Order: sequence, then structure tokens, then C-alpha cells
Amino acid sequence: MTDASVLARCEGYGVYTQLAHVGTVESVRMSAGENRPASLTVRTGLLGNWLLEVPADQVAEVSPRERRLVLRSGGLVERVRRGEADTPGD
Repeated sequence: MTDASVLARCEGYGVYTQLAHVGTVESVRMSAGENRPASLTVRTGLLGNWLLEVPADQVAEVSPRERRLVLRSGGLVERVRRGEADTPGD
């Protein structure tokens, strides 16, 4: 289990799987009415033009010193979308 207070402040951290770099945390979405992260928006892709929504419970470890987090093996991605094509309601 990861520390919610550290995870809540992980904007800019590198996101990795056990095998590769996935992207960079762009924002953290908090659970409504709770003081814990619900999901992370991760910017990814060769040109950084894709956004992944990753549920916070899919984070296996967070390393503040290295500004890095690792996703669980076989982790679930909630949603994938083009970063430049965001529209209201996305």
C-alpha cells in the first residue's frame, strides 16, 4: 500500500511499469469528499500527446527521492485519450 499523502503530491513524477517508462504524472484527482487520491493523469506517448487515467490503487510503490512511481504488474488503465483533444466532459 502506498502513502496517500505522498501520492497526492506526485505531479511531475516518472511513471514506470516493471519493464519500461510509461510517462509523467500530470495531475492527481482526489476522491470526492475524501482526502486521498482517486486517480492519476499520466502524460505519455512519443510526443507526450496521450493522457492515461490510472486508478491510484494501481500504484505499487512511490519513491519521493527519485520522483518515481511504479505501477502494479498487469495494472489497469481507466481511460486513454489524446492530450490536445480534451473537451469539456472528458
